[in-house]
Amino acid sequence: MPFARSFRLHCPAALERIKEDRPITIKDDKGNTSKCIADIVSLFITLMDKLRLEVKATDQFHPDLRDLMETMNRLIILPSDFDGKLTVAEWLQTLNIICQHQMSYQSNKLDN
Repeated sequence: MPFARSFRLHCPAALERIKEDRPITIKDDKGNTSKCIADIVSLFITLMDKLRLEVKATDQFHPDLRDLMETMNRLIILPSDFDGKLTVAEWLQTLNIICQHQMSYQSNKLDN
């Protein structure tokens, strides 16, 4: 990097992030890879348990699913095209659409 060389900066980790297009504000497990993995497993199990218990309220799924997506995105060892991330993103998108329809329905119901 010309900037780093010009100012004689020694910042290999920062240069690596720039090369990989991974800004620190977007994706960083802060060196806690094991904790991120444990959180992902825990959130996934929680969601599976809710499905087995036939929980149907979207507001009970949404926070855990959103946290799962955010934690998976923070885990730097997972590539952006990892099937699990793509699947969870689809689930979250579908749940967001359902939530929007429910809010719209409730709003119309209140207006009448």
